[in-house]
Amino acid sequence: MQTKYWRPWGLTFLFLLSFGLSYAQRQEVNNLLLKIKGHPQEDSVRVNLLSELSFNYHTIWPDSTLYYGLLSLELSKKIGYSYGIASAYKHLAIGEYVLGNRNEALLYSKNAAAMFRERNDESGLAAIFNNMAMIFHNEGKHEMAKAYYDSSLALRTKNNQLVGMAD
Repeated sequence: MQTKYWRPWGLTFLFLLSFGLSYAQRQEVNNLLLKIKGHPQEDSVRVNLLSELSFNYHTIWPDSTLYYGLLSLELSKKIGYSYGIASAYKHLAIGEYVLGNRNEALLYSKNAAAMFRERNDESGLAAIFNNMAMIFHNEGKHEMAKAYYDSSLALRTKNNQLVGMAD
């Protein structure tokens, strides 16, 4: 008998929770847009803001993830900012993945992995390997997924990165 009274309250709670998260994400997006507007210099600071904005869009407007990811990539290449290039590829991969474009997501992921490897950035490489593992897992390619999960875990263990190990 109690369950029929719980359902409306439960649905209301879930609605309010999702509204709150969406509102918080939009606030962060708005703050980043203002920071970008206030920083017209074409430098690594602007690239990092564009990259962060690209990532923040992936759960609310993934097509904007691609737009700002491409802007970040273009500027990073223009100023020779390798970390920006790697991050842009990573965020483009996430955007394509969210939109269901697995082949494009893998292509961007491979580009990001190459850049992170070139920079000897094992943290970035571990994150990309984890993302690639998720793509292969969702495609039912479990052996490939396991290989990438194992590679990610090995790098995170080597660098004592507890955050991300449970991803």
